[in-house]
Amino acid sequence: MVTEKELRKALYDFINRCFTKAELKELCRSKGVSAEGNKSFIIEKVLALYSPCELLEYSEVLRRLRWYEKLILYTLLSGAKSKSEIVKHELVSRILAHKIPEAAFGVITSKMLDEKEARRYISRKVDGLRKKHILISEKRGRKLIYSIHPWFLEYFQQNLVKIDEKQILKEAYTFAESSIRFVATHLLAGRFWPEWKKSLHNFRKTIKELIEIIKNQKSKLRFGAHLVPASSIAEQYYCEKKVELAYMFGEVETEDKITGRENHEKLLQETVRIKAEELWAEISSGAPVVVREMFLIGKYGDVFVAGRPDAIYFKDGDAKLVIEYKFTKSRRPWRDYHIQARIYCLLLGLMGFKTHGLKYALVLAPQKMKILTQPLKKVEKLILKNMDKGILEEKINEETIRIFINEFQVEDARQELEWALGYWKGQRDAIPTRNPNKCRICPFKDRCNFRK
Repeated sequence: MVTEKELRKALYDFINRCFTKAELKELCRSKGVSAEGNKSFIIEKVLALYSPCELLEYSEVLRRLRWYEKLILYTLLSGAKSKSEIVKHELVSRILAHKIPEAAFGVITSKMLDEKEARRYISRKVDGLRKKHILISEKRGRKLIYSIHPWFLEYFQQNLVKIDEKQILKEAYTFAESSIRFVATHLLAGRFWPEWKKSLHNFRKTIKELIEIIKNQKSKLRFGAHLVPASSIAEQYYCEKKVELAYMFGEVETEDKITGRENHEKLLQETVRIKAEELWAEISSGAPVVVREMFLIGKYGDVFVAGRPDAIYFKDGDAKLVIEYKFTKSRRPWRDYHIQARIYCLLLGLMGFKTHGLKYALVLAPQKMKILTQPLKKVEKLILKNMDKGILEEKINEETIRIFINEFQVEDARQELEWALGYWKGQRDAIPTRNPNKCRICPFKDRCNFRK
């Protein structure tokens, strides 16, 4: 019989495996609790503040589970089982009766497994879930019996109850394709962009340099900033005084900002976060890649500039297109929209990416529009098929989306950036807008001496 002490240790090990120290401290802070000390001490605090189900939710365990892990867990919802009983479960038998690629288990071959071979793979994967501390095991006679950690059972009963054969098969084939593509990409790495390793090295070096400066040097920029966000540079062209007041008094939450942020979060649905080296290698192989919220950073003169464009499309080793979504009532893009996208394009060049023929697309969508993954893919396919056109329109959910495709001009971006950095370096005062309509809706109008 598994003891309470063993169950608690399994939970402790799960937390230690799934969360960094920084993430654990953030979990404590969100409950209003200060957490300092070594990782073991902070884990104990987290255990006192959160239920096991809450910790599973925060760990995003469902998103991280492979198709075969979900299948194993589903068989154990009805009770503890041996490996033999798991692989003979009705749903497992139905799924493995189909031809399963060996690559679906992470073994890169073109072989299709028969049912007996696939069952052996499933049997081996059971111990992997035990090593992740999601399953526990105990001896019953000569057999080792597996069960879901009892403190996790409720969570999986709620979230795996609708699992079905079609969905699991789809995930298996998708995982097989991505596994094969990953290996093929690395075999071809550098074919279209031989300098990719140099770019990756400089990217890491830039981040390391910035961290050292933050630790050891006082900033020479306004407000003690060590880097300037691309979004702030764009906002300077809307109203530089507003940017200054936001830094002085703190950002004001408006309905438009909240709606915009929520919509941008939806853009990241189904986005897989991968390590920088894997991404650089895939781009250099020439494979078509769409990357969402990629962190860009460059040093322009002695100032670090950074940002995260909504999407970047790479092909043949080149950065082909930067895509920015703007949730707005406007039917035409404002100047600051163009500037933000151009800064992203400039950063790609500073990071060593190939940017010959680079373009950027500004997608204007209604503020209240609920963007879902499939319509989003439809918009991006439309853009990629029509990159030579200037303006496109598409109807989604009874709403009209307007798309403006522009060629990137590096000299324009440099001039715009240099003007903006003049303020951050203290070379001039903030310049207010001349548009009284902007002043009327500004959240800082009661604090501004230049309001019209």
